[in-house]
Amino acid sequence: MLDSAADICAAVQQVLSEHVSEPLPFEYLKSFVGFHLDEVFTDVLPEATREQLDDLISRYKSTYLARKHASTRLYPGVVEALANLGGRKATATTKGTPTTRAVLDQFGLLSYFDHVQGTDGFPCKPAPDVLRYGPGVPAAVAPPASAAERIWRTGPVPDAPRRRPRWRRALGSAVTVLRPGM
Repeated sequence: MLDSAADICAAVQQVLSEHVSEPLPFEYLKSFVGFHLDEVFTDVLPEATREQLDDLISRYKSTYLARKHASTRLYPGVVEALANLGGRKATATTKGTPTTRAVLDQFGLLSYFDHVQGTDGFPCKPAPDVLRYGPGVPAAVAPPASAAERIWRTGPVPDAPRRRPRWRRALGSAVTVLRPGM
């Protein structure tokens, strides 16, 4: 729905700037979009302690929010697609629920969703928890295991082959991935 890679990568770059001698390539950072921040921070700083990782994540969250999504862009056709897509809609993401709601509201998308679920206090992707067991997910929106093949997943499709299959296997279903232009 939204291309937020520029804001995400800039915030990660800013937080890591005091730990690396050269700026990290955008495409490298972009390969982590859609996954928990632990992945990028432990890849760049493999010796970081849990406390240090938590500090980096906290700093990232403030930096990301301070950017006010200035470089985030709505993909063409999203509003029209959501308006024409029947049924109840929910969105699930690695971002926290309050941040997700604020971003969707800023881009005029919040009203299209019956439920917005971030990764709040339970495992993030590739675990399916955000889709199946999120706190407050209404039964009419939460997909039963038997209906998982009807889930459409949109968003970043990581180029790292080691990550792609984990999401599909964890969800236990066929996953439709929509890329811009499809």
